[in-house]
Amino acid sequence: MQEKSIPAMPLEAPVETVERHRLYEDVLAILLGTLFVSFGMVIYTKAVLLAGSTAGLALLLQYITGTQFWIIFSLVNLPFYVLAVKRLGWLLRCAPSPPSALCRCFRG
Repeated sequence: MQEKSIPAMPLEAPVETVERHRLYEDVLAILLGTLFVSFGMVIYTKAVLLAGSTAGLALLLQYITGTQFWIIFSLVNLPFYVLAVKRLGWLLRCAPSPPSALCRCFRG
C-alpha cells in the first residue's frame, strides 16, 4: 500500500492588498452610525424600555430623576473615560468623542 503524502503548505501567506476607505466614507459611516444609535435610544426612551450596559443604567436613572439622558449617560461613563485615559492615553481616548457628541446632538 502506498501512503499518500499531503502537499506542504507554503510558509508565507499570500500578501493581500487592503483598500483603505476614503475620508468621506469614514465621515458618512460615523454620521450614520451615530444617527442610528440615537434613533434607537429615542425609541427605547419613548417606549419606556431598558437596554443593557451603561445605556440601560442611564435610561433607568433618567426615568427615576427626570434629568436629560445625555447628562446621566456622560456621568455613568465617566469612570470608563478616566480608565481609558489612564490605559490608552489622551489621543486614543479623544477619538470616540466626536461620535459621542453627535449622538447627544441627534438625541436632543
